[in-house]
Amino acid sequence: MKEHSSVSFDGKLTYPAYKYIPVTYLICEDDKVNTPELQRKMVETAKEQSKMDFDIVLCAAGHGVNISMPDAVVSAIEKAAGSEFLI
Repeated sequence: MKEHSSVSFDGKLTYPAYKYIPVTYLICEDDKVNTPELQRKMVETAKEQSKMDFDIVLCAAGHGVNISMPDAVVSAIEKAAGSEFLI
């Protein structure tokens, strides 16, 4: 993996997209890095700030869900995007 930009940790957020567009959050129930409890807290914080509801998708995956369960990620994206975006 490439190094993560330090700006993403301490820079100012200029466009919090979650406040303006629909959000789907994939909670990885076996994540040991960002526990499901922490993920739910992050979702609740974002919901409070945005005043929007989020779609939540549960997945029995660990931290690297895009590697371990790519089909679950694709399914969540397809559902969030709607059928008009499917090929």
